[in-house]
Amino acid sequence: MLDGINLTVGAGRAVAVVGPNGSGKTTLLRCVVGVLAPDAGEVRLDGRPLRETDPAVRSAVACVLDEVDFFPDLSVSEHLDLMARAHGASVDLAAVLDEFAPARAADQLPVTLSSGQRRRFMLASCFVRPRTLLVLDEGCRRCCCSSLCG
Repeated sequence: MLDGINLTVGAGRAVAVVGPNGSGKTTLLRCVVGVLAPDAGEVRLDGRPLRETDPAVRSAVACVLDEVDFFPDLSVSEHLDLMARAHGASVDLAAVLDEFAPARAADQLPVTLSSGQRRRFMLASCFVRPRTLLVLDEGCRRCCCSSLCG
């Protein structure tokens, strides 16, 4: 249960939410990205209420939570290309794949990836698109992205 949370994060800032298992960290992040609605109060992004159904919010928020969502019939590179195009981004997919996945993973379906490779793939999907807010749940610290997310 979360109670009495009041948090303001300025542009360009990074915040870590820490606490023991079961303390509500993932619940808080799910509220922040709009997957869960808070029982009271509201989450705001750039001064506007954050509603996951709002197209502006969907284009501004990139996240990696516990569950891994992907298009099951698209290869890793096809998925990343689709994400970039859907958000009007022009990216060097080869460079993104080089940073986040072994070259052989580019043509694989996400379901065939190991759990660590899937985490890196989902992180890559956040970095191929523009974003105002990037939210990463604890599993990110176990992947190879330390050069990007500290």
